[in-house]
Amino acid sequence: MRSRRMLFLLALGLLLPGRALAAPFDFIYADQVTMRAPLASWGISLGSNSFALIVNTGPTSIGVAELQAADFDVAGVPEWPDTTTVPINPRLDANLENAHVAGPILPNEAVGGVGTQGAVLLPLVGPTETFRNLWDGSFTWFSMNGHGNSPGVVRFDLKLTIGDESVAFPIFVTLIDSPEYELTFTHAVRISSAPNTTPARSTTWGALKGLYRE
Repeated sequence: MRSRRMLFLLALGLLLPGRALAAPFDFIYADQVTMRAPLASWGISLGSNSFALIVNTGPTSIGVAELQAADFDVAGVPEWPDTTTVPINPRLDANLENAHVAGPILPNEAVGGVGTQGAVLLPLVGPTETFRNLWDGSFTWFSMNGHGNSPGVVRFDLKLTIGDESVAFPIFVTLIDSPEYELTFTHAVRISSAPNTTPARSTTWGALKGLYRE
């Protein structure tokens, strides 16, 4: 009987996905951006503005360590240690900055560095949520650059992972050829994170039984 109980528990450990460790969050971000620049060769960054707010929708805080370990992935942009893959052109790089200032993010708290650029984000903060503005530094940050680009709309596909929760989302950037640089957030949306799942391991009852004798 004891060996059968151990067999059952072992099967659960092999077949069930891992438990999420981080608080769920909502992501309020600028999904439509207009960028004016000399498209022959250009580069621009947000400076001290955030392009998104992180809203803690869970019952526990999102800590500094979790924010420092957060990962932004941009489709087509290689991550270290890959130094040989040619990145997309134009290119967008994103990361979280000043996690030691932003965290911990308390339950029902929305956090970001919002200046004139980020005003479009604020209407999506809920009436029962508290907004905390990081005036002393950016938080959700991106930069863009390119060469020989044509005017038009470019789509970037991003994914942000904090702990075991993540969001995947597109950003649409309208490129306008201009001698002057100007970046404008024209629209924002709010999305919710989902747990990252660990794929079930492939096994058989025969293999499990081979580990224990009746």
